[in-house]
Amino acid sequence: MVESNSFIKKIQTSNFIIYIALFIANIASWVVFSSLAGYNSINQLPGRTLDPFNYLLLLLFFIFASIITAFISGMITDKTFNRIPLIVIGFILFSVSFILLIISYSDSHYIYIFLAYLFAGSGFGLNLSALGAFFGDITEPKDRGKLQGISLSLGYLFALFILNIQDLIAAIAILIGFLFVVTGTFISFSRKTNEKRNREKNTPMESFIDIFTKKNYLYYVFSFLLFLIALPIINILFEPLFVTNRITTISLQDLSMIYYLIVPLFAIIGGITVDRFGRKAVILFLFLTLGFGFVIWGITPEAVSLTSTYLVFIAIFLSAGNSLTNIFDYTISSDFAEPRSRGRLVSLFFIASNVGLIISTILRQIIEELSIATIALIVTFFLLLSIVPIVLATKSLDEALAKQVSVKGIFIVTQDGRCMVDATFKGISVETDLITGALSAVGDLIKESVHSQKQLKTIDQEDVKIMISYGDHVNACLIADKETKELRERLDKFLDLFEDKYKDYVVEWSGALRPFMGAYKIIEEIFGVYI
Repeated sequence: MVESNSFIKKIQTSNFIIYIALFIANIASWVVFSSLAGYNSINQLPGRTLDPFNYLLLLLFFIFASIITAFISGMITDKTFNRIPLIVIGFILFSVSFILLIISYSDSHYIYIFLAYLFAGSGFGLNLSALGAFFGDITEPKDRGKLQGISLSLGYLFALFILNIQDLIAAIAILIGFLFVVTGTFISFSRKTNEKRNREKNTPMESFIDIFTKKNYLYYVFSFLLFLIALPIINILFEPLFVTNRITTISLQDLSMIYYLIVPLFAIIGGITVDRFGRKAVILFLFLTLGFGFVIWGITPEAVSLTSTYLVFIAIFLSAGNSLTNIFDYTISSDFAEPRSRGRLVSLFFIASNVGLIISTILRQIIEELSIATIALIVTFFLLLSIVPIVLATKSLDEALAKQVSVKGIFIVTQDGRCMVDATFKGISVETDLITGALSAVGDLIKESVHSQKQLKTIDQEDVKIMISYGDHVNACLIADKETKELRERLDKFLDLFEDKYKDYVVEWSGALRPFMGAYKIIEEIFGVYI
């Protein structure tokens, strides 16, 4: 039985709310854990010191645990198409890690800290893939940036609230309580379903070979690997600059507060812009802006570059980079993924990003003693290098939108119904002359019978839509299974380019088709992602 539109809309809204709550719980857990288990926090404990090398091992331990569990989670979620168990287990592991942190604050044994990192890393990895797959399940391409931006913004604000509670045990108790409330609500609601999810559940599962043939997706993955080599270098070098008193104009705590307050703002702005202008354009703008900013910072004399004004700008750059990275990992993966490959694509993006973080952490040990100018140039080099794969990639939003539509044919016809150009796709046979002649006749019939001067723009026959765009001398027609704004815009653009290029032939057409052979290249350029 087909579900009503109102029921589907209610389910979708509820799904969005559930996802936002789940993501808030996940991102807040990570931010709170990283703050409580940070290098300074551990060394401030009575009788406790942790040298930088052992702290580096802890970080790598966390990253490797999250990489392994993210990979496993991606495999399981795609195979079973069940996101619930892994998300629940992930939150349980996070809760255990917080309990271990509390124990470590009263017991001097380091085993509790290492176990806390193990459980937190495992929980983060499990949640990330399963939650990313759930995100792809419930969203449409044009919703993804905004939904992720809202979720990220609220997640950081909730984390700030937790971190400002003075009583450590009370803060962690509130967070654990929130995790269990969200988990219980998610389990209860997830028993409901809708037609779209049932349909996707029955789709075949892609193999790993199929996933690694997604060339454009791999371009994005490699680009963010390079990006995440660059971005944390400045971030992890801030603290040594404060410790050595090279920065005295602003405190590390104030700079961190600025960072955490600006991330939610960039998350909202970023979410809106990636849906409005597309993923590729925003990524290129971000990388170029960050690269330019670090060049300016690097060539500025240290006496100026370490002033509070400059450092606030760097904090803004870092917050923009981190917030948009957290938006792109889910949106780009969901754009390219089929229903039964969402978990693995999210985990692949996550693994590549963490490889970048590992390289960045190791690189930090090598460049730590270099001048700020040299460090800034190294950051800029990796940022500019990360642009190359993005330039080579197609727009992920376009590919996601194209997946929702099956384009069957595109035609250029004269205003009296003769066909100049016809292109059909996906092995579909279309009686071109019959269709183009019928379109002309139907348009004339409507005008004469109802005395309307408006032109017929769409013919809707259940699973077949015929869109028509009118030019000065010829018309363009497109046959698809649904009409979208993006298709309409591309059809209008195609007609404008065709009339401009072939204006000498279309005014008084002799019937020759050879002059229009180049039109097929225009069709490929404009409609390539659909065919």
